[in-house]
Amino acid sequence: MASAHFSLSYGWNNRPFLSLQRYAAGHESVPFQARVLVAWIFRIFANKAITIALAAHMPYPLRDPYLLVQLAVNFLALFGAIAFTRGSISSLTGDKNFSRWAAFLVAYMAYFNLVLLYGLSYTLPYDLSSLFFFAGCLYFILRRSWLWFYPFFILGTFNRETICFVMVFYVIWALSSMPSNTKQETKNAERTMVILHCCAQLLLWTGIKIYLHHIFSGNPHEDGGRGIFVPHLAYNLREIMKPQQWPLLLSNFGFMLPVLISQRAWIGNKGIARACAIILPLWLALMFYVGVIVEIRIFTELIALVSIAIALIGFHRWVQPAAELADKDYARPT
Repeated sequence: MASAHFSLSYGWNNRPFLSLQRYAAGHESVPFQARVLVAWIFRIFANKAITIALAAHMPYPLRDPYLLVQLAVNFLALFGAIAFTRGSISSLTGDKNFSRWAAFLVAYMAYFNLVLLYGLSYTLPYDLSSLFFFAGCLYFILRRSWLWFYPFFILGTFNRETICFVMVFYVIWALSSMPSNTKQETKNAERTMVILHCCAQLLLWTGIKIYLHHIFSGNPHEDGGRGIFVPHLAYNLREIMKPQQWPLLLSNFGFMLPVLISQRAWIGNKGIARACAIILPLWLALMFYVGVIVEIRIFTELIALVSIAIALIGFHRWVQPAAELADKDYARPT
């Protein structure tokens, strides 16, 4: 129900930034068109007779088959992201009941990053699927399920290039999760495995990006440029100096960044704490140069990581101590 409410709010109140028909046909500008996975989904489902028939009986604006398919994609993506985050929190805390509720942090944060945006009322077809693949990859790394990780990583690369930050998370997690008393031979073997996995991921990511660059080399580029991306550094510096933008920037992740920074000592997991300390500033620095900083939707994938960190803070600071206190058998005076 939360995913359905979010998907309707997101799709109903906002208009697509791209022409979904041109995007599905492969004619949109780069870099948007190179995030091609959802375009393939549109191409498969949007022109099916059953989709057109369903759209004809929907209220406006869902009478457009492309918007109806996007609604379904958004619903399934958010549902999956919540489910994967629940699994990640459960793996880290061992508390399944707590993880069922803490996973809804994903929907809460996504609502601020994608729905409650003043002056930026538009959608992009791959935003929620980016969150889905990022959350799935984190889950499979925590569970060391490589047979599932690599298909998700490959599809996530076709969806959006920022899935490459999963490689950074993997390195941090793998090196941080080794016990200090591990034998040197085991450490060397683990480090070799980390290098092999990183090389495999880097080769896959680079190969897919080269392929996409080749097949869309004839497409127009954003703002008429010719490079892979358009720098926005000067624009972003001007925007962050405007006081009217500060509430928007602070609303990133549902105003949870101050909580994460001030309560970071309570995360209670070295790998997650280090991942937040490294990936969040690195992502901010990159997006400050190539992104539009007031479009806080560019941080959507990081909801998968931040929600885990906030859940761990709540678990180690309040939930676990309360459970331990409740388990104590106090002797009552007779």
